[in-house]
Amino acid sequence: MRARGTKRSPARAATALIILSAALAFPLGDAIAAVGDITSYPLPTANSGPFAIVAGPDGNIWFTEDNVNQVGKMTTSGVVTEYPIPAAASRPEGITAGPDGNLWFTEASANKVAKVTTTGVITEYAAPTGGG
Repeated sequence: MRARGTKRSPARAATALIILSAALAFPLGDAIAAVGDITSYPLPTANSGPFAIVAGPDGNIWFTEDNVNQVGKMTTSGVVTEYPIPAAASRPEGITAGPDGNLWFTEASANKVAKVTTTGVITEYAAPTGGG
């Protein structure tokens, strides 16, 4: 575990995120064991459909759960917390860490952009529609 306040190199962090993302989306079991050690953490909600993943400003891994309308947070020790999205059947997809210290994600079926604070408070914003 790294000391609080120290920074991990961007290349190493990106590699870790790619590996974790692949492990969440496509569990390969023993096929990966020949390359290195991977620890899998089950998500609390079955068939949640983890879709996108990002390192948060709080040092946790944040991800969207497309099938169950939630945003998830995983600590470095593997503890998962899930936050339900207010708009029903919104299909959360991409997620990114914003310059404001929040996580931002899209809600494809609700035509919204939303932010989630590192304490799990979700605020939704309607996306503008065309039409002049």
